Amino acid sequence: MATLNNESLELNSYRIRKFDLQRNFTAFFTSCYLRLRKPDPRIYQAALGITQRAPDECVFIDDRPKNLEPAKALGLHTILFESAEQLRASLEHSGVRRALAGG
Repeated sequence: MATLNNESLELNSYRIRKFDLQRNFTAFFTSCYLRLRKPDPRIYQAALGITQRAPDECVFIDDRPKNLEPAKALGLHTILFESAEQLRASLEHSGVRRALAGG
């Protein structure tokens, strides 16, 4: 799992440390490093290229519809985040939970 966000270097570093995000994410695609910002399609293309994943293998989650549109246009599965409960249900429906659990 990876993150894709629009943050400054200072905020990105703080959040990773403060919330121990490295325990859940293996990569952090952040605008401060990529010099691109969502919803620019190139930021999604960069993340796909670096991870060497096909768009249909990925689920992109965001709380802003404008950030989902370019991801969906590139072929990524998308989920609009509205609540933790809704996200769990959407991920399970898409098969992510079963895939992470190994079944």
